[in-house]
Amino acid sequence: FIISLLLLKVIITFPAEVDQKKALTVAKNFYEHFAPDSYTDFSIKNYYLLIYFDTLYADTVGIYIFNFNSGGWVVVASDDVSYPILSFSHKSELKQGELDNHITLFFEHYFKHISFKINCNYVDTQYLEIWKNIENNNFTGAKSYSTPVPSLLETNQTSRWAAWGPYFAGAPSDDGTNGCDPLAMSQIMKFWE
Repeated sequence: FIISLLLLKVIITFPAEVDQKKALTVAKNFYEHFAPDSYTDFSIKNYYLLIYFDTLYADTVGIYIFNFNSGGWVVVASDDVSYPILSFSHKSELKQGELDNHITLFFEHYFKHISFKINCNYVDTQYLEIWKNIENNNFTGAKSYSTPVPSLLETNQTSRWAAWGPYFAGAPSDDGTNGCDPLAMSQIMKFWE
């Protein structure tokens, strides 16, 4: 009897691919719950599935991208082994075929993360519970996404930091190879010194 209960628990909590219908429900519920009060149209403008082939595991994973008529978008994982909402905005649109390299690389990290978890048979019951809650429109205890987060540092227009010369004068190389990542880390370190 105990063994059968344990097996039942494993079957119930086993992660699974998320179909389009479930992804749509999760995206719409999330978008509507956290949308600005001025938004009244929660209908989908368009959506698509981005597919990624992970050569390490010879596995295919994807993410759903839903654009809304009121503006904004929600990116939903295609497997419930991951947190359901990977990113979102209540402004602009993520147009298919027009994603820049930065966004593509950002999504590629999600693809690899999801693929790794699938291939390791990783189960996170907390994520499964979050999926269920969003799907059932239950946001009890959910954190608010409506409060803007202030910038940690100044913008490039007013900053004394920049990723181009003469700012590289004291760096080992001033040809741009220092790049954005070391600059960002330098700014964070300076902020917390």
